[in-house]
Amino acid sequence: MASGQSASKNGVPPAVGVVIAVLLVLFISWVGYASLAPHAPQEVKREAASPQLAENDAWLKQKATECQGDFDKLSPEDQKKAQEITRNMAPMALKGAYEVSKH
Repeated sequence: MASGQSASKNGVPPAVGVVIAVLLVLFISWVGYASLAPHAPQEVKREAASPQLAENDAWLKQKATECQGDFDKLSPEDQKKAQEITRNMAPMALKGAYEVSKH
């Protein structure tokens, strides 16, 4: 019986254990909610991005109309610039811009 009494004297009181367990469950729930909850999407403001973006858009639309969406009809200089602006997606970007301009 002496060993039973010493274990209860050295142990954590049941009330403290319950409080710690509840706090732990609340903390884990809060972290889970914060990381898994849906967040509001960020709005993209194209106008505020840069004047260069608007210039590049206008240039691509003009070139798309000139070449009728066919990347191979552009001059080598225009092909290079279009690839730089679109990060190597120029054929698809020109085709898409031309399709949009037709409608």
